[in-house]
Order: sequence, then structure tokens, then C-alpha cells
Amino acid sequence: MNLIRLGARAAAAALLGGCNMVVTDQPLFAKVDGAGAPRFRTGVWNGAPPGCAFDETKPQSEWPKCASAQPPVPDPPPWLAVPGDPGILQISTPPDPKQPINVTLYVGYRPTRTDSVGRVVEIALWPVQCGPPPGAGDTTGLTQHMLPGLIPRKDFAACATASKEALRHAARASEAWAPAKAMKTHWVRDPIAGDLTGALAPPSQ
Repeated sequence: MNLIRLGARAAAAALLGGCNMVVTDQPLFAKVDGAGAPRFRTGVWNGAPPGCAFDETKPQSEWPKCASAQPPVPDPPPWLAVPGDPGILQISTPPDPKQPINVTLYVGYRPTRTDSVGRVVEIALWPVQCGPPPGAGDTTGLTQHMLPGLIPRKDFAACATASKEALRHAARASEAWAPAKAMKTHWVRDPIAGDLTGALAPPSQ
């Protein structure tokens, strides 16, 4: 899972596809909830899926399509990191009248490596899901076993909650449903000529 792929455009696309994810119309966490969260190192990150091998030290303009390269992480990053066991990244899609879904979604995270000054340079990530993923042949895109405190949304295949506790419980449970080989993403380097540019969504407030 690419760290920056969790930005607004990809989030909305994932929701439109029906991803069994917890979403809210308004952010559950405020900036104060991020106190004590680890810092992420700014710059270029690589979360290419297994089997997508390439020289990540080259400019992003030379990365293959399978890498899904995204603009370097700025400071502050385009999400609100909330500490905990596990931590939660809160990612809001910016208001866009052309986008049919403008919501906040949530991703569980665990730092797996830090640099010499304590900044996160590798992280395990997974989507916070509504319950066990639907089985093969399911056409709804939504779990048949909703976790406590979550309610289905009628407008698309997702669920919602007004409870931070229910969200944290879902984040812990969802870690077991993430494909282990596709979870980690890591910092590569500071930006260089040929890397992508462009604004990312502001952090959730």
C-alpha cells in the first residue's frame, strides 16, 4: 500500500469501488488527538506492491507504472496521525463539487523503522474495515459481519461510526485482514530533480 496513495483522489476512487471501509462525513479526530504521534520523514516514499522491482533511487519520472509514484510527503503530511495501539491515520477528501463522495476515511498503522532522530521511515498500513472482508462471489462489497459500533451506509458499500472507541476496535481487528506482503511502505530519500510535484490534501483537522 503506497503511503501517499491514501490521498484524496485514491481514497474517493476506493470508496466508489466499494472497499468495506469505515468512513465518516466529518473527521472523528481533532488536531489535539494527534499529540504524541510519531513524525513521518518528509520526502519520497515507496510502497510499490510485491513484484514491482525497480531502482527507487532514480527520479520518480523514471519509476514504472506499477510503482504508482506519488508526490513527496510534505511537512505537515496530508493526514492526521493519531497515536495508539495501533495508530490511526485520518485522511479527508477535500471538498469537490465534481466528486460524488467527499468523506474521511481511516487507516491503521504501526511504525516498523525510524531514523536516528526518531522520524518514521518505514510503516505498516492497512485499511480500517467494517468487518471481515466479503467472501468470493460476494457482489455487495460489504462485510456480512459488521463489527460492534459500526453501521452500514446506504449510499455505498462502506460503514460509519460516531465512536472513536469503535473505530479503534475496528483498526485492531482489521490488521489481521491485511495482506502482510503488501502492507509496508518506506522512505527513500529527499526529493531530487525529476520527482513528482503537486499539492496533496491538507491534514484532517
